[in-house]
Amino acid sequence: MKPLYTPLTHAYGFPKTTARTIIHAPIQYAGIALHHIYDLQGHEKLKFFLLHIRRFDYTGKLMFMCLQWIQLWIGIELPFINQSYDEYNHLVPSGWITNLWEYMSSRQILLDTTKQYTQPLQRTNDVFLMDIINSHFTPQQATKLNRIRLSLKLLTLSDVADIRGKVVLQNIKNHHNNRLSTLTWPMQPLPKKNRRLWTEACVIFQRYLSRSPLGSWTHIQQKWTWKTNVDHTINNNNALI
Repeated sequence: MKPLYTPLTHAYGFPKTTARTIIHAPIQYAGIALHHIYDLQGHEKLKFFLLHIRRFDYTGKLMFMCLQWIQLWIGIELPFINQSYDEYNHLVPSGWITNLWEYMSSRQILLDTTKQYTQPLQRTNDVFLMDIINSHFTPQQATKLNRIRLSLKLLTLSDVADIRGKVVLQNIKNHHNNRLSTLTWPMQPLPKKNRRLWTEACVIFQRYLSRSPLGSWTHIQQKWTWKTNVDHTINNNNALI
């Protein structure tokens, strides 16, 4: 910002050696009351965002879609925009909304929307996978695991567990998801590396399921297919019903 402050202070009639405390001090304390450029930019972005989100016009709908998209990409339970940017920014590509999120996080600004863009838990005792991963792996490892999660279209423990909610499905361990999701997911090819890291994550998922098996369904974002014969009904994960 230094190249900008020199001409600005000259325009106000102050020498370039003027202390920053004087530049940013309010007028009642004999300051210039010049806002930091980062705050000016952040204020205008926030005003633009709130204007269209409240109107929910075409631009507002696109912004809301971005909120939903980023929330799904990061994969946590709580609204991402009210969480620490430094803690989660490595999980998602940068863009206009993430830049706004960075500013809001740095100024501790919280956003409360009447229309929810987060996904609900699917079963009792359910947990979002990225909430588990972020608490057990480094940011670099979490980024790699998140790419695998996006490729397999997984969100919570319900997506990786069998019908009883007690065991991680073998096909999930083998990097294949037989279930279809009703959500619209980012395009993410399955990474060829980091398979061993995913095995470690599945062990941790199993630990959670062993400690607190999943209960009754409260919300479903999966599509199931079934195979039947005279004796048994089997779903496409080869789980006997």
